[in-house]
Amino acid sequence: MKNKKILMCGPDLIKAKGGIVTVAKNCVNYNHWEEFDITYIPVYSPGNKIHILKFFLLALIKIYLFTKKNSVEVLYLHTAERGSFFRSEVIIHFFKKQPIILHHHAAEFEDFYAKLPKLWQKSIDRTLANVDVNIVLSKSMMNSLKSKSPNANFIVLHNAVNVPENNQYNINAKNILFLGQITKRKGVYDLLRVAKHLDNILDSEIHFFLCGNEGVKQVQDDIISMGLQKRVMYYGWVDANQKQQLFKTSMMNVLPSYNEGLPMSILECMAYGIPTISTNIAGIPELIIDGKNGLLNAPGDLKKLSSNIECLAKSKKTRQAFSNEAWETINAHFNLNTQMRELKNIIRHTLGKEP
Repeated sequence: MKNKKILMCGPDLIKAKGGIVTVAKNCVNYNHWEEFDITYIPVYSPGNKIHILKFFLLALIKIYLFTKKNSVEVLYLHTAERGSFFRSEVIIHFFKKQPIILHHHAAEFEDFYAKLPKLWQKSIDRTLANVDVNIVLSKSMMNSLKSKSPNANFIVLHNAVNVPENNQYNINAKNILFLGQITKRKGVYDLLRVAKHLDNILDSEIHFFLCGNEGVKQVQDDIISMGLQKRVMYYGWVDANQKQQLFKTSMMNVLPSYNEGLPMSILECMAYGIPTISTNIAGIPELIIDGKNGLLNAPGDLKKLSSNIECLAKSKKTRQAFSNEAWETINAHFNLNTQMRELKNIIRHTLGKEP
């Protein structure tokens, strides 16, 4: 019996960066799809506007040729906000003969949606209602989108990661890790201000490692103007091997974001056993239980963020307790194997076969 063909589309898995790429790679590289055959066609590659448009138009041709040659059972689109969502709408408009799954990864969908004209908002509402399944990362994201398109079909599927067999946390690690895009949305500038406040409080061996997109001049300038050259180290994107080396030396992970979906960086760190401090927004409270497996504060609450970092830095006992709970949480509820079983059942259900 021939496997059912699933055509999956999303960002370029080599040139693009970020959590959506990690999730898409997990899907493509998964080895136990059973009755499904996954083909991935990238529809976005980073660059200037002309490059992005040319890449997308070429992708539409590839999708057309693939669907003409093959019997596609499900069209599966990874999408976010802004251009990503509009590209998905175009694909849905031209290739809507088969069931469609729309997998939402947006971190700023509310802001994006609120700024659109009413006519465009109605178009988005219709798109959400017309696809067969909208996969969302958290209950909070589902409630937000449901309020806009009450007739749409939503299913919560948390992001997930591969989990080591045992907790890998190094209790003697000295570094504080920031892993994500170097942007205001991710709270990196808040973290710099907190690092300045803690500079005369924390042990001199403790360093902040900022890992994300390269060449952000404002961050580089702020580090110098604040006199933090010996305390804060700014890196670019790190690959899987570099990330593992950073995990070995990280006492905690800090992500003081203002907008999120369900950050892969938090999942990856918690799977390694690294305690995380983040904000009480989006799907993060479904992952971090404040005071049990990590710490939460409101976005922009620098006083609480500073207190949380100081608390963890000075207490091995607290870090170890959070570490154990963090690893247990990810292993029990956010394990990639569990997620992929759920995803296969979602696809089966979309095809009319009950899971």
